[in-house]
Amino acid sequence: MGLTGPGPYVVLHPGASAPARRWPVHRWAEAVAELAGRGRRVVLTGSAGERELTAAAAGKPRYRGGAQVIDLGGGPAWPNSLRS
Repeated sequence: MGLTGPGPYVVLHPGASAPARRWPVHRWAEAVAELAGRGRRVVLTGSAGERELTAAAAGKPRYRGGAQVIDLGGGPAWPNSLRS
């Protein structure tokens, strides 16, 4: 999956290997909603094991305030996903 369209994009990676560095998922969802509400295209990244986390952070609907929220959690490594 490649990203197309105008920016600005904000890329968020809500996962962390150390529990002490993890932010609660509801806070990620709030951040996504705030950024999307400001017209930013939000991209969430994560490993296959973080698929549920990124989905919860993305919330529904995938379009918030007219901005797209793109969940790449569990997908290919994000640099490959960002290729045109």
